[in-house]
Amino acid sequence: MSNVLGIKDIEGIYRNYVENKFHKVSGLFFSLIIFVLSFVILHQFIKDDFDYEWLCLLLVSLAVFGYWLYFRFYLERNKKNKLGVVVAIYVDESYDKLKLKNNFIRVLRKKIKNEEVSEHINLIVLKNHFCESLDSKKDIDKVNKKIKGNLYIYGDVRCANDGEKKVFINLSGYVTHRPVNLNISKEISNDFNLILPKEISFYEKVDFRGFKVTAEIARLTVRYILGISLYISGFIRLSYNFHSGLDQEIDSFAKPLPINLRTIKKKIPFMLSNECLLLARHHYRERNETESLEWLEKAYGYNANNYGVWLLKAIYNFILDNDPPKALKSIKKAEKCAGGKYFEWMYSKIFLLFWLDKFKEGIKLCKKLSTINYDNEEITVHEVEEFNLKICEQSDEKPIIYFWLGYINFKKKKDFNNAKKYFDIFLSKADESMESITEKTKNYLSEVKQNL
Repeated sequence: MSNVLGIKDIEGIYRNYVENKFHKVSGLFFSLIIFVLSFVILHQFIKDDFDYEWLCLLLVSLAVFGYWLYFRFYLERNKKNKLGVVVAIYVDESYDKLKLKNNFIRVLRKKIKNEEVSEHINLIVLKNHFCESLDSKKDIDKVNKKIKGNLYIYGDVRCANDGEKKVFINLSGYVTHRPVNLNISKEISNDFNLILPKEISFYEKVDFRGFKVTAEIARLTVRYILGISLYISGFIRLSYNFHSGLDQEIDSFAKPLPINLRTIKKKIPFMLSNECLLLARHHYRERNETESLEWLEKAYGYNANNYGVWLLKAIYNFILDNDPPKALKSIKKAEKCAGGKYFEWMYSKIFLLFWLDKFKEGIKLCKKLSTINYDNEEITVHEVEEFNLKICEQSDEKPIIYFWLGYINFKKKKDFNNAKKYFDIFLSKADESMESITEKTKNYLSEVKQNL
């Protein structure tokens, strides 16, 4: 009986101090005690002239100490060119709860491994003692200086008795990855934290099924947020791969859908549309019209009210279809989709109004444009000027384009030398039908000369 109790006592010491508290000094102490006691028991059965086993004990003790230092202080670093998903879930030093946590991580690891995009993900599981100190985003940022992860899923596992033993998993999310714009990074971090389920509970007797559901929700949420992070960072095709098919996977989830998955499902079409649009623009810049149009149609299919889709459609209506009135209709749809938040459409609309000889409407919109400024407008101005110069190189059919170039340089770029150059060219080429524009041009020229 005493021997049985002794074995249980040793097992209890092992679980409490070696397995659960190995990172502590007490864990190291009891680990060494167990090794020494084991050695003493074995030593009496070993007979030799030289006590090699004492040397072995010293080496093993040093090895245990070395491993203890590694276990206590080492943080795994994310692999190069991988998206680091860090799981930092804390449980108190209870053997049963550690088993529950390990079950959850095992299921999550398996779920992510089965992802089509799993080759891009590196799942990092923090040791329990590191998780204990991660109470805030500031704590995570400090730890992440070594880990270099992108997303953190952190929280804890608790148990309670409600007639039956119940398991509670509390989760929070944080995006440490810093895209170009810090405000955008905060936005997707908040998005991640809001979408990730805060608390999931289930009875311990169905823990495998409960962990399976929890891990599936976490996996889908991670995939969505990683895709956004890639999108913001400019890895558009990879972002599209992460999001493609996600809505169908959510549809196959058990009904009713958890609220966070319903949120993702609503957002996915808009993300996919924007990703397809950016790929369409990329191929447009590369002059690969076939690919560009294919991605543009996909973007339209996901979201017919995508503002950027109609802007690019207008360009193709004008260039490929040679149909300026159709292009103007597309721009009017873009104007409607802009909802007073975006203003790039104004540049395209003014150009088309001038091209269709609607000078009065064009001038009116020019005056409105001169009172508006928006973020990154200089990019729009550069693209518009480049587009119009190419038109001028191909044909002198529309002298009004020179007026438009002069106006952009005068009002937006404040490049008075180029403004004068383009206004002069316009005046030299204008005919009688443009009399109202020529008078305005002369007035603008006098203002330009005052600034030279």
